Amino acid sequence: DVLARRYRKAKNDNARHLVKELRKHRARKQRRLSEFCSHLWKNDRLTRRIEQLLSKLDDADGSTELFGGWSTARWLDIVHEFSQLSNVDDSNLEFLHQFRIRGKALRYTMELLESTFDQELLPLTYATVAELQKRLGNINDQCVAIQLFRRWKRKDHALSKACSLKAPKRVASRKLDQAIAEFKSWWTPNVKTELFQSLTKL
Repeated sequence: DVLARRYRKAKNDNARHLVKELRKHRARKQRRLSEFCSHLWKNDRLTRRIEQLLSKLDDADGSTELFGGWSTARWLDIVHEFSQLSNVDDSNLEFLHQFRIRGKALRYTMELLESTFDQELLPLTYATVAELQKRLGNINDQCVAIQLFRRWKRKDHALSKACSLKAPKRVASRKLDQAIAEFKSWWTPNVKTELFQSLTKL
């Protein structure tokens, strides 16, 4: 989708071929998702799993463990796991990808446990985590584009016959270098320290 939006407004034949092929690629992925959803709903499989979960929650009413205590312990575990990858090796794209995944877990946990956090610290801390995700996401988008172009070329894909992939690949490589440079200039020791201090104080 990111690639398709990028080339949709271009007027040359190369870009039109690229968008057309990306739409085909997207349609194939959508069919697989549709098949998976159908599998989940078949014979009310998903409904039964939801009911089992709700039943377990009802059975937990008598538990002596308070949500606040549990959430604090779990949150500190998540922060620790995230901090383990905080010293980013920005020359290693796979490492950056894993850091992005760990950051997503951190962000989603913040959203789930929002009511237990310090409401004065939360907005700025969440904004920093969101910005981190955005910058890592920009890097990931370019990596995905480059990998896709390489795979199409290697497999003698129909697109590689219809148009040249050299220019789009060069653009993606240039944007990747730019995204990494921007991330490095933003993810300074000061930003990192302030973020982890806020995360542990929440």
